[in-house]
Amino acid sequence: MTWEEFAERSQRERTWIEIGGEDYQVIEVLDLRKTSLVLLIFKKGKGFSVVKISTLMKKEPPSVLEEGDEHFLNLMEFWEVDGVKAKGNGWEGYLQAKNITRWEYAEGVLGDWIGRADGKQSEEWFLQVMEALSIIHRRGRVHLDVKPSNIFLVGGRAKLGDFDFYSSLQELNARRKKGNFFAGTYGYMAPDFFGKGPVSEKVDIYSAGVTFARLITGLDFPAIKGETPEEYTLRVRELLLRRLQGRKGKLSALLIKMLFLSPGERPSADEVIKSLKGQENAEIEDSGKSRSKKRIRLPLFLLGLLLLALISSGLYFALRNGKFGEPSHINSGNLQEKGQTSHPKPGPPKPGPLEPGPPESGLPKPKPPKPRMERVFLQVKKRAIRLFRNRFGKWEAELPYGIRMVFVKGGKFTAGCVEDYCVGEYNPPHRVEIPSFWISKYEITFSQFDAYCERAYCGTWQVLFYIMNKPPDFFLGRGQNPVFMVSWEDAMNYAMWLSSQLSLPFRLPYQDEWEYAAREGGRWEVYPGFTPEQAQSHAWFLENGMIYPRRVGLKLPNSLGIYDMAGNVLEWCMDDYGYGEKVLKGGTVNSPLEGLKTYLVYHYPIDHRDITTGFRLVIGGE
Repeated sequence: MTWEEFAERSQRERTWIEIGGEDYQVIEVLDLRKTSLVLLIFKKGKGFSVVKISTLMKKEPPSVLEEGDEHFLNLMEFWEVDGVKAKGNGWEGYLQAKNITRWEYAEGVLGDWIGRADGKQSEEWFLQVMEALSIIHRRGRVHLDVKPSNIFLVGGRAKLGDFDFYSSLQELNARRKKGNFFAGTYGYMAPDFFGKGPVSEKVDIYSAGVTFARLITGLDFPAIKGETPEEYTLRVRELLLRRLQGRKGKLSALLIKMLFLSPGERPSADEVIKSLKGQENAEIEDSGKSRSKKRIRLPLFLLGLLLLALISSGLYFALRNGKFGEPSHINSGNLQEKGQTSHPKPGPPKPGPLEPGPPESGLPKPKPPKPRMERVFLQVKKRAIRLFRNRFGKWEAELPYGIRMVFVKGGKFTAGCVEDYCVGEYNPPHRVEIPSFWISKYEITFSQFDAYCERAYCGTWQVLFYIMNKPPDFFLGRGQNPVFMVSWEDAMNYAMWLSSQLSLPFRLPYQDEWEYAAREGGRWEVYPGFTPEQAQSHAWFLENGMIYPRRVGLKLPNSLGIYDMAGNVLEWCMDDYGYGEKVLKGGTVNSPLEGLKTYLVYHYPIDHRDITTGFRLVIGGE
């Protein structure tokens, strides 16, 4: 009998397995893999427990419980076997197995809570798992299979279990050097595990990052489409990062770092714990300060009451003695004698003696929400090295890594073709309202993209027989030249990495946003900020005699101060074209003049790379 058949029967009917000469009822199948089957079982007198049937090893799992049972699932019993007897209503069979381990009872696994756990609970479980990994890593060992089905929930606490691949780093790297060791689960394995060099305990950190990114985003793993393990891992990482981008909270920021930084910069378990606990200590300290302030305010409050009583008594006696009557030089009697009528100042009528006035809660009035434009503007202002108005009077922000952004105030405009006769594939005319946003002043350069590749895994490029870990420039120069040979996926990964570094929600523009910025805030234009006669001074294109992209910012900008919105390199957008392709805008250095029109739509598959594809980024909008 195969494990798949047994698992299917267990879902439909009551089944049992024989362990140590005793029959246990199968309550639930917790995990099913090629090498193991994890079950929640029950026996009267022994209660519930977790059992793992494995074909991988015949040795007893390592002891990792010396520093306290709270971090790890407790091992109850272990048996070496040649098979496991299984039976149900009117049938019997044998499951292939080499060993059985019985662990303490768990209510379930972390995988049961994917997309369902609240933020506070997720952080608690995350901290508990990182503490377990810290214990393992301090011993120079690695777990190698951190995932939702291997994190068990016992009394509401997350405990790490399943030590099939548990190994010392020294042993792991020795076996990797021989090329005969493969461990882990597709999608959870760190990208650095697929290289030929040694790995560190940071592979567990990456796996934990994927696990908890799934927990809080609710992502279901996609089907494998004939990919290698490395390709599938990178695709899963991209999907998770898209969901994490823009999410608030300390946990999301940490997960992005755990997933996206290079192994050397990826935080250790102790660093993650310190970061989370540092936040808690800050909250405790703040609450202590607020209590001390209250203690100071109490005597001041009593003093204020005393002063108020004295002033009130003084006013009472003054009124009683007639010292605060009407002014003698202008009273109602004097006005009536001159035939005039007194008119009270306009205002709401005062309540009568039996009409109660509106209740006063004593609470401060809530501040009106800030407009969307102001929120987006302040978001960048807080992170900017320098904020100033450019020579066109538009706000410009200088950010780390050489990023320059121009603020584009939102508005309504007619996007798409605004000519009587539209050429090529084009964005059909439609009226749209664009929220305010920031957009890159220049196309992203090699210098900026290289900074990303030096700090994180940014992909691989093959040129003839050479494999490179950054885009090739074909000897045309890097530096301030626009980065090319980048796919839509490469551009998105860069945006996500930059978001994690600067805590700003960078992304690619939508084509309507791109057109709005190119047409200088939605003007009725065909070319981005110039007439056909001015094209030579504003764009690199076919009539310049150029055949390769040139340094950014050498031509004139449009009236917002944005450069190279026409020609040079095509720029990836967020929009789907269909058939697995994405939209690009702006034309290339090889485009004719007509190919620079703002409404034209270019499209390529998301993994397409060539010397004419680049990108710029935006913040805000949507």
